[in-house]
Amino acid sequence: MIKLLWLAVFCSADLEPLLNDDECQAGSCALHALQLQRRPVAEEEHLETLCSEAAGVCKLLSGSEGASSLTLADLHTLLAVAPSTFQAFAEAVRLEKTALEGDRVLCAKLCRVSAQYLAKQSVVLPPAPDIGCYRDVEGQDVCTEDLSPQTLATRFQNAEDLGASRHQATSKAAGSHRRQRSTVRLEDPFQHGFETLVKSYSTEMALRILYMFRVYPRAFNTYLANSDAQPNDWQSKLAKFNLVARVFVMNAIRNLRLHKTVPHLATWFGDEAVTELSLKETRVEVLRLLNSAVHVMNTAEFIYNASGCDEDSIFAFVYPTAYDGVPDLQGVFRKNHRGQFVVYVCPLTVNAETLGLLADAVQTSVHESSHHAVAYLDDVVSCPQSQYMWMETAGLQRLSASRCPGSLDEQPRFSISGSSCNVPGVEIQQLANITRPTFARGPSGSVRCPANMAGLKTADVCKEAAKSLGTVYGGEEEDSDWPQGCYEIAGGFFQGVYFNNASKGTGLVGTHPLCETLPWLGKLEKCIKLRMPGQWIARPAEARGSFGN
Repeated sequence: MIKLLWLAVFCSADLEPLLNDDECQAGSCALHALQLQRRPVAEEEHLETLCSEAAGVCKLLSGSEGASSLTLADLHTLLAVAPSTFQAFAEAVRLEKTALEGDRVLCAKLCRVSAQYLAKQSVVLPPAPDIGCYRDVEGQDVCTEDLSPQTLATRFQNAEDLGASRHQATSKAAGSHRRQRSTVRLEDPFQHGFETLVKSYSTEMALRILYMFRVYPRAFNTYLANSDAQPNDWQSKLAKFNLVARVFVMNAIRNLRLHKTVPHLATWFGDEAVTELSLKETRVEVLRLLNSAVHVMNTAEFIYNASGCDEDSIFAFVYPTAYDGVPDLQGVFRKNHRGQFVVYVCPLTVNAETLGLLADAVQTSVHESSHHAVAYLDDVVSCPQSQYMWMETAGLQRLSASRCPGSLDEQPRFSISGSSCNVPGVEIQQLANITRPTFARGPSGSVRCPANMAGLKTADVCKEAAKSLGTVYGGEEEDSDWPQGCYEIAGGFFQGVYFNNASKGTGLVGTHPLCETLPWLGKLEKCIKLRMPGQWIARPAEARGSFGN
């Protein structure tokens, strides 16, 4: 398990520069803002107040006296964001016209346009910096949580580097192969169009940018528990806890930029990770993990007091590889049907601060969210990373009821703004022979491999594929109730790859066929340039596999 316990030290270390704000020395700026919350102010005045800390944060992050901006490269690094997601956000807020000067982003203006973008998505903004918002059980946005540096320092004053903590976090392990059935509704890959994905990632990125500038709107979480779950206000307590945990992560991200973390990086990753040659790379990777974790924490579905909370010492747990569907309190789920990652939270987390275990619980939340590190592999597809896609472009028109024009020069294409023809990137990959490893997983619940791929015919090849994909090979079987040939159970107690010798098989929810990539035959006939620069689709003269028209 990835050890992120050193984040407690990051959080404490980050408070010192923030406490040097002269206006806050006599008392809490956040509490003062709460007193003014009911006073009507114009929108522009509100935004100016809301983003009043942005320039100071940039001064710290840039390391330059008087600087009130960051380079685009620095912003990319801090947010560990995919190029396409950043482009989507930049176009959504018109960054080039609103907050960009040359290659530098003006922090106060970036804060303002991010706040305006969230407000358009019906997200209630706090009255001032260092005031946190959360959504209560009635679905109302409540903005009363004091997250000023002084208050956080008090709440975490007893925190230690918790290498010897007596409490634990768990990541549920897979067991031996037994018959397991679960009827769930999987996430429909066509349910969320490409433009919807772009919007959701842009919104979450705007939220993280505001957190970087000490502006804390509510996140986009959902909650599930028994109707008699205790305490009665568990949802509000959990929402407020998650708010503090996300602020904690953003403090760690700031400290990585402030270069205050070398001793802790050495402690947890070894001296080789902090040498002159590798330190930058180490920081970039840790930033990726932290941003991946906070992305999950911003958007997760929290399942409270599920059946796995059977030990008093467990804060939370996740199933990093499991079912995607409609979760219940006894299920084994990675994502719900809306595409949110699932985090199982136990009562110890809700009661942590009362028990003096707030730092333990926060670190556990970050730790467990980091197991969903694939969060940023699910990011909006970055077209340039796909390089050349060898495919029959006519096949794209069948996806997601596309209404794109049929003429050759109007073929469906990736697009960040404007018409994308509603083609999710993952479905394009199923039709495309992008550069891939020899073996890959087919679609969930199917017994067939996608176009350009073929099923595995022997147990030996199946075993080789399991090794290549980094999963356990469970052996041969003969059972017509399970998929024929080489298949994988994606999660739960029976996770692994099996080769079924039955003459017929049944595709099941939670299983994937294992497939091999087929080579293309023949030479290139021509390339068609799409509308976005640098993206090409190459059409072969002859290819194995068919796409239809």
